[in-house]
Amino acid sequence: MKTILFCWELGDDYGHIGQAHPIITYLSTHFNVYFAVKDLSKIRDIIWPLNVHFIQAPIWLKTPQRLPRSETHAEILFYKGYDKASHLKGLVDGWITLLKLVSPDLIVFDHAPSALIAARTWECPSVIISNPFITPAPGSDIVNICPGLPFNAHKAEQINNHVVSTINTVLTSIQSRTIEKLSDIYQVNSTILSSYQEMDIYKPYRQDVTYTPTLPGIDSFASPQWPPGMSVKAFAYLKHGKEQSQNILNALTSIGIKTLCFYSGCKDEDTHKYKGLPIIISKQPYDITTTTQQADIIICHGGKGVVNTALYYGKPLIIAPTQIEQRHTAQTIEHMGLGIMLDQNTPSIDVENKIIDFFSQVTKHKERCQIFSETAKQQTPEDSFNMIISIIKKLI
Repeated sequence: MKTILFCWELGDDYGHIGQAHPIITYLSTHFNVYFAVKDLSKIRDIIWPLNVHFIQAPIWLKTPQRLPRSETHAEILFYKGYDKASHLKGLVDGWITLLKLVSPDLIVFDHAPSALIAARTWECPSVIISNPFITPAPGSDIVNICPGLPFNAHKAEQINNHVVSTINTVLTSIQSRTIEKLSDIYQVNSTILSSYQEMDIYKPYRQDVTYTPTLPGIDSFASPQWPPGMSVKAFAYLKHGKEQSQNILNALTSIGIKTLCFYSGCKDEDTHKYKGLPIIISKQPYDITTTTQQADIIICHGGKGVVNTALYYGKPLIIAPTQIEQRHTAQTIEHMGLGIMLDQNTPSIDVENKIIDFFSQVTKHKERCQIFSETAKQQTPEDSFNMIISIIKKLI
């Protein structure tokens, strides 16, 4: 039986696992499947086939707590161990060891640049199944990933050249071919992007790519229990510890919008705090597909899985981004008239005012979302899933 290795190195929360789950579940009935996971603590919340093997992925642990805003993909990597060849070499060596242990016949990458570098020493087909923001198009040059914000082109070029040099030093040390552009490391047999084409920041540079915006959901998450008497069903997926999350919940409470909220990372006292108020807090995730189908409004930070599902079902969005990828998503959604963005710098009083204004115009947002949904539904989650499985089976 042939072996498939899934690699997840960077990124947080359930989006990466949620995307991999239906694919791995199916493939595990036909292949040996290993999943090198960035955060093994997230695995326990989901039911997996017993024959899937989980491994801790080699990851960079020294990321500063307060990072400056990254303006390019190279700058993202710079703070993830790509600042020095000695740092990156440790990561790549870890992945090479893992490859030797697993001996895969096919490798699937999701936000795993160091694994991609290591895989250049391994002879087997490779697939990227990830989202476009973290997957530069092969051959593309430096791209400003924060449009609308100040961009220092000279600094961007310096960091890009430094990261490329770091990668090439490591590639030379492992006797692998060097690269000309950072985006060259993303050259694989097939690239599958979990997004709508309209959301792809590298769209002008893409060639031979498959877009699979939505996949079947995870059955092991709970179905929503909506509070009685809701004229508008609002669902929020927010992270505890983020100032804007608290501002949003306070605003919804003040306005009186009854909301069902998965408050990721919250404590027991947080659930008690909202007892008797319009907000129902859950410490456990909900089935995002079922919840989105039943909801009228989606409030989130801009994770691709939640946003793609909302767009598929035609649900307007309130997005409070916490990082640059989510900011790009929120900007695009707002530009398309499918929702609004609550920037990290939006004062709490303005958060409430913007939410009030959003609900006053929610009919217009719904109309635009329904138009988008009609087109989106031409490719169902099952269609996307079958496309992915077909590509993998052809390669292996």
